[in-house]
Amino acid sequence: MNSLLERVFSTNSVQNVETNFVPNFSPEEKESVSGFQTESDFQIKISNEETALQQLEEHLEKMQQEFLKFSDDRGMLESQLQILDEEISTSNKKIEQLLILRQQWQQNLENLTREKSKLRALLRHSESDSNDFLSNNFIQKTNFSSAGLGLTFRWIFSDRSMAKIQESQQRERELEKQKLSSVEHLKTRKSQLDLQEKIAAKTFGRVSDLTEQISTQKRLLTELADAKARVRSNLELEQGNLEKSIARARSEQADSTVFIQNLRQEFATRDFEKTEKMTAIISEKKLQFPLPIEPIVTAEFRDPDYFSKLGREHWGTDFWAAQGTDIFAPADGVIKKVAQNGYSYSYVVIDHGDDFFTVFGHVSDVLLREGDTLFSGQKFAFTGGTPGTPGAGVFSTGPHLHFEVFQNGKHVDPMKFLK
Repeated sequence: MNSLLERVFSTNSVQNVETNFVPNFSPEEKESVSGFQTESDFQIKISNEETALQQLEEHLEKMQQEFLKFSDDRGMLESQLQILDEEISTSNKKIEQLLILRQQWQQNLENLTREKSKLRALLRHSESDSNDFLSNNFIQKTNFSSAGLGLTFRWIFSDRSMAKIQESQQRERELEKQKLSSVEHLKTRKSQLDLQEKIAAKTFGRVSDLTEQISTQKRLLTELADAKARVRSNLELEQGNLEKSIARARSEQADSTVFIQNLRQEFATRDFEKTEKMTAIISEKKLQFPLPIEPIVTAEFRDPDYFSKLGREHWGTDFWAAQGTDIFAPADGVIKKVAQNGYSYSYVVIDHGDDFFTVFGHVSDVLLREGDTLFSGQKFAFTGGTPGTPGAGVFSTGPHLHFEVFQNGKHVDPMKFLK
């Protein structure tokens, strides 16, 4: 599509490709119908221009449809980007909440771990104290029992009363019971802390996993949003370029419409009988072939392929020639114009008298100046045409010589005059 637009709607007209120089005619007159000598020429040209205009209008319609599609695609992308932005914002809020929750559970887990560590130390101390107490009581009871000493015997050898001894034994039993109960309580508390620590660690892990999942989701959403944003930028660029192409196409459409109107007006007022009588008088001039090689035609006079590609007539004949081939004068004459335009299209016009001119296009260098006289067979320039070289012009496809003939202000097929 881009190549087609470039070819059809390029701002460079065919006049920039090859000069199509018309002596003593203004650019407007040169763009008119001076090259058409017969009624058939007019009809063919009008038909060709109408076909080209129709194709132009079809391409313009397609571009307008494509422009609308770009607008729809951009609208859809804008909606998708808005949704993605909202989802990314929601993900950010979730991540912030989860980070707070994760910090809380981490703090809770650390507190439980510290409390459990303290409880473990307390439990060891309580167990040790209880064991020592139980061991001492066990030893005392064992000693008294092994000696066969009972409560009475202990009373006899004690300075306390029987009641005091019984009360002391009761306190010892209660204390023993308390110590054992305290140890059991600490063990129960430790079991509870173990469970709480396990739950806290599991919850902390779940919160961490969920945070990672949402972070991954956010990253994917961000990457998708970036990709869609790049697509939107490309669509905006393509739509802008297409909009410019549409504007150029509309301008071209208007120009083509005016040109067809001028053709029809000229066709309606032209005296073809007089024109045909004048064109029947063909000059007897004969031209030498201007190159020192065998003629190889790469584009004929009014070549149909040229017209189909550029939408304009080819008012000369192209001959293949290697870059820098000598160009000789095809007949005696005077250098009428030398247009050396740097790397743009360069050409030479020779005036042979009797309103008869020849033009040599895509020249790479010229040996003579305007006003110089030259003779048939005299070398005066060198061929060019290789893209990117002096004189070739931006649309040249390869080395060749573009050769034109004008007679009585009109383009004429050069092959009619070449020997």
